[in-house]
Amino acid sequence: MTATPAPHDPVRALLGRPLVTVAANDSLRSASETLSQELVGAVMVRDATTPSLLSERDVVAGIAVGADPDTALVDYVMTDYVVTVNIGDSILDAVDRMLMNEVRHLPVEDDGKVVAVISERDLLAVLANHAHATGSDRGAFS
Repeated sequence: MTATPAPHDPVRALLGRPLVTVAANDSLRSASETLSQELVGAVMVRDATTPSLLSERDVVAGIAVGADPDTALVDYVMTDYVVTVNIGDSILDAVDRMLMNEVRHLPVEDDGKVVAVISERDLLAVLANHAHATGSDRGAFS
């Protein structure tokens, strides 16, 4: 049985599922279907000129300004400046990076290549499990 990751463990301890991607020239509808089918909140954009991410937030923002989900393309709304974390960085480093940059998803790099995307939910699960396991959740929420 694998131990539950702890906050000081490396980000690699969170990885399990394959990287989910969409193409820069996919329609927003197609990309939204991928997000829904894969049960993820963000995907990496393959064939973009820089490492880029498409999140649910990006899709909503695009539609809010009038993008037609059937004709607007991923590269119209994707985030093309992404904050990343290295696979060997600690989970707490990833938490800090998300908080400092006000993002909910972090691409994980291994030797400069994105190999996964972690979410704030992944990190929150580690912190909650750690708090329960160490008893540090007692008192603060009683």
